[in-house]
Amino acid sequence: MLPDAHTVYPVCVGGESSAPPEDVGGTSGYEEFLEALADPDHEDHLRMKEWVGRPFDQGAFSLAETNQRLQKMLRLGKRG
Repeated sequence: MLPDAHTVYPVCVGGESSAPPEDVGGTSGYEEFLEALADPDHEDHLRMKEWVGRPFDQGAFSLAETNQRLQKMLRLGKRG
């Protein structure tokens, strides 16, 4: 589907930090997740590493990836 020439689409122009993983458990769950990942001796360290399933850098942010995800969400939303 081609973009509508008369529609203003959202675009991210800046940001910081990585988004929390899906279903992390809200703000408190994200804090616990980060605490466990940061401490190799934490009782949940290995479980959280396995759960997230990829290297996780809380400081990472990609403007290009964010805008790519926005475009994908908009395309999927127009089909419904």
